[in-house]
Amino acid sequence: MPKAKGNTNDAGHPSDYFPDIDEWPDDWMGIEEDVEIGRGLLALFIPYIQHLIDEGLARKTVKSHGYHLKMLGGEIIRETEPGR
Repeated sequence: MPKAKGNTNDAGHPSDYFPDIDEWPDDWMGIEEDVEIGRGLLALFIPYIQHLIDEGLARKTVKSHGYHLKMLGGEIIRETEPGR
């Protein structure tokens, strides 16, 4: 993937872009069991976000992808709840 021109990313970790990233599983929680599933999802999402950062993508691009992952996590949790 080509690197963005003029990229001035100073941040090097997903938490630099998303200070609340560790709280995402709690945000997604509908019932207590959802937190464990959410942590599993986050364990998959963080390496992807780190890859985007390592590729040198623009901060806005990384944040956009991360925002979509946060929304996706919430949707996955909602779909795993009983009665759906």
